[in-house]
Order: sequence, then C-alpha cells, then structure tokens
Amino acid sequence: TRVLGDLGFNYGKYGSELADGTIVVGGAKSVRDADAARAGYAYIEVRALWRLDAKTGALLSETTFPNEGKLHGLRDGVMCATPTSDGTNGLVATGYVGGEANYDGHDYDDEPMFLIFNGKAFAARLTFSTDDTSAPPTVEWVADLGLNASYGFVPMQGMRTHMRGDTVAVSAAANTGPYGGNWGMQFSLMNLDSTTGALRWAKMYAKADGSHPYSMTLSPPGDPEPGFVIAGHCVGCADQPIGRLLKARASDGSVAWDRTFTDRDDRYWNIECYGVDYMKTGGGAGYIVTCGNGPETIPKWMTDCHEQTWTAFLYRTDAHGQLLWKANATDAAKQCINDAGEHVVAAKDGGFAVYVDSGTLGKPGTGGNFGLVRLDPEGR
Repeated sequence: TRVLGDLGFNYGKYGSELADGTIVVGGAKSVRDADAARAGYAYIEVRALWRLDAKTGALLSETTFPNEGKLHGLRDGVMCATPTSDGTNGLVATGYVGGEANYDGHDYDDEPMFLIFNGKAFAARLTFSTDDTSAPPTVEWVADLGLNASYGFVPMQGMRTHMRGDTVAVSAAANTGPYGGNWGMQFSLMNLDSTTGALRWAKMYAKADGSHPYSMTLSPPGDPEPGFVIAGHCVGCADQPIGRLLKARASDGSVAWDRTFTDRDDRYWNIECYGVDYMKTGGGAGYIVTCGNGPETIPKWMTDCHEQTWTAFLYRTDAHGQLLWKANATDAAKQCINDAGEHVVAAKDGGFAVYVDSGTLGKPGTGGNFGLVRLDPEGR
C-alpha cells in the first residue's frame, strides 16, 4: 500500500499500467499555496499524477499542474488516466478544472468523490520517460473541453477516457449551463484526434432530470459498429434513480441504443452504476455493468435489515444492451451489511473481477473496505 498526500482531501481516482510496467495514478492533491492563503484558503486542490514502481509501490515521481482558479478556492482534479494504445509509454487523462469551492473556512467538502459543479472538463495526452522514471511526463497536448455556446452544453467534469487508433474518447458530466438553474448533470461524449487533441465531435445525451455518467468503455475491437458505451444512472426515469447504459457511434456520436434498467421496486430502491467493461474472448459478446443497489432513504415501513441493505449489483447484457442476467457479487443482503460495486473488469476467461466498496469483505465490523470479488462467466 502507498499513501499519497498528507493534507486535506487527496483523491486517487484511477490507476493504470504504462507500457514499461510502471503504474500511474491520477487524482487530486491538496497543497499549500501562499497566494491562495492570502485569499483565505488554507490549501488548494490541484491535478496530480503519481508514478509508482509496480513491485514495491515506491513513488517514482509526482507531477502536479497549476490551479488557475486558486485565488477563488476553485478545485482541479484528474478523474481518469488510461494507457495510450499505440505502444508509446504514455497515457490519456481527463478530469476538471475550476470546480466550485464549497470551502467552509477550514476544509472543502467531498464533492469530487462523485460530481463537482461549475468546472470545465479537459483531456490531455502525456508521455513518460522509460530511461528516467523520476522525470516529469512530456505533455503532448491538452484540450480544453469547456466548449463554446454553440454546442448548447458545458462538459463540467471529464469522467473517463480511452484511446484506440487515432481516436481518444472522453465521457463527461455535462450541463446545459453555463451554470444556470438546471443542475441535472447529463451523459456527454467527445471524440478527439489522438495525435493533436483536436475535437471532432461533442454530444450530450439528456434524459429526464439528469444522468450521471460514472463510467465508460469502448466497444470491443472488431465491432461492426464501433462505439463508446457509457454506464451510470438516470435521475427522473423512475421514482428513484435507475441504471442507464448507452452506446454512441464513434463516427458521429449518434445513439446506437439507450437502455435503462432496475432490479427491485424503483419506488424505494435505486441503482447507481459506477463500472462497465466489454466482454473479452470466452465470455461472449456484450457488456458487464456493476452498480450499488439500495435505498437512498429508508421508509418507515422498511424495518427488515435485508431490505435496507445496499448490494454490489451486476448487470450483464448482450451486444445491444439487452439484459442476459443480473446478480449480486456478494451476500451483503443476507448479512445485512452494505456493499456497492465500484468498478468491473471483464477477464479473458469470460469471468469478471468486481471492485467493491464493502462491509462484508475486509475487517469485520467496518464499512468502506476495499473488496475484490472474482466471478465466473455466469456471475457466480
């Protein structure tokens, strides 16, 4: 294990392995800044990339980026960093700059754990040295994804990014803004040139009161209709938030299909989806989604602890987003202990690895443990 940061909130949002085998973690780091302190902010949050030795976890380098909104306590962060796909020792990253402060005079809130408002999304491509692992990365390009008014929406927070061939896909939480009364974040996608960062197209996929785009993957290599697939949840599609899974065509961003799904009675239980991956060889075509499934507010009649429990929910689809099966990754409901699926990886043998925010795994009697569950192709 490795602790990164020693002040305020420090978020490690996404980790990836580079071509040379070193690990890079992207997130937000809290740092002290003299100018910000004079403006009344004891510390600020900046975008950070930490490079680690894969075997020992030793910190090889730490790279932070300037926070241009520091005098107003605005917040920057990296949400995702994934490897480049052309054999270079690099990555593509996305996140936000200029997110709202919500500073109480001593500390910020924990908004970047989920969604942060009033920021602007960015994307970047960076290359890391294979000779000097302590050297800062070379920034190949940075794309400001705040967009102009003609697009009709503002990508406030880049959530996930992946590169394949000449394309970098970015998903973002967007708003019709700029920063008006409609705070319902919506799914959005952008297609960028992987060499220059030039924007090819940008689309928002508004639905009901809002849709929170927590995860995104590319469709499988060889897909006859290549696309980008977002998983999250829809607010206003039912009484409680329910799962949403959307595929957009890589060519122009048009919708190939758009599905919503639930499990228990959506008057009382909601589904919040945080991970998606495409199936690998041996598992058949389609996608696997993981979510948290439980009651946001427990009604008075719900006295059974098994019903009150959050579970680590799995939703397996075919190539068109249609349900094949659904399951729970752990026996949280049986134990009356809360779990939630946070990330999922489809394995080459057709099974899955699910990363769980867990009470059933780890030290007994505690919550929020890091759990890892390995399942077979049928979710068992």
